[in-house]
Amino acid sequence: MDGAYNGFTMIELIVTLGIFGIIFSIALPSMRDFVLDYRISSNVNEFLAANQLARSEAIKRGRPVSLCIAGTQEEDPDACCFHTKLTIDDMIACNAPEPGDLEYTKWPWESGWLVIADEHGKQKRILSRQSSLNKRTADDTPERMTVVTTEPYLVYSSTGRLVAQTCSPNPKFYFQCNKNHGRRVCFDKTGRSRVVLQTSAATPSCA
Repeated sequence: MDGAYNGFTMIELIVTLGIFGIIFSIALPSMRDFVLDYRISSNVNEFLAANQLARSEAIKRGRPVSLCIAGTQEEDPDACCFHTKLTIDDMIACNAPEPGDLEYTKWPWESGWLVIADEHGKQKRILSRQSSLNKRTADDTPERMTVVTTEPYLVYSSTGRLVAQTCSPNPKFYFQCNKNHGRRVCFDKTGRSRVVLQTSAATPSCA
């Protein structure tokens, strides 16, 4: 009578590990894509929420409210990074440097942004602050978040519309982690936005 045995033979174990390795190698890229897509979607949703806050506060206050890139800790984290003394009236009058003449890297929205309301004259109130989108990611990783745009700020009027002089008639922001993962946020003159799935900043805008 043959003796009973429990467990796997060496051959069975090797075959099982081989199958597991194949499945894992197939699933790993899909999981990575899922994580990158989730990260981009989360950042885009935070950006849209900040715009919605700026728009609703402008209507409620009856005064313009702006969304701008936050300054660094070394500069002034409570000021727009491109000009610490810039007021919303300056933004409306386009007194910032011409955005269209500069590369998008001059406007690092991935470093965070502020929603700012003018209280009285040059007195500003911070309504919301977003920290860096890369605070948990090493700068030299290929998955570093970048935001491609020529817009240094957005200003919403008391009617909830984007101020006509704000950068361009239809502002666009492209959020990307790498060349295969991106979302473009498109605005119209009324201040409403929509998100377009795109894999490159060079893809025709908001088609």
